[in-house]
Amino acid sequence: MNVELNKKIREFQPADGCYKALEPLFKEALADTNPKEYYEAFFYIFEQYPNDDGDGVFWTASDGMEKVGDFQELLLFSFQRSPSEMTQAMLTRLYNSGVDKVGTIAIQSLLDD
Repeated sequence: MNVELNKKIREFQPADGCYKALEPLFKEALADTNPKEYYEAFFYIFEQYPNDDGDGVFWTASDGMEKVGDFQELLLFSFQRSPSEMTQAMLTRLYNSGVDKVGTIAIQSLLDD
């Protein structure tokens, strides 16, 4: 993991409400030999801006995690800790793709709450 990159993602602050500077950070993390190491930072950003999709930039992280895989447990923890627009969207997409549980937790029960 590139510790400096991870830190930049976690400490990101939108400039005048603009998230575009975050997109190259997400792309760099997803291009890493082990992008899974950045998932916690991605979810941290989603939790910091729960009612936002970062002007579409957050979808870069979401789509990237879906391509790489093995994000479901962290998604569940993030959603339970602090539900956000992005974690709800990711759970909905999982459910719509035929996944009904994350671990032992029914996705539908999370979305109904």
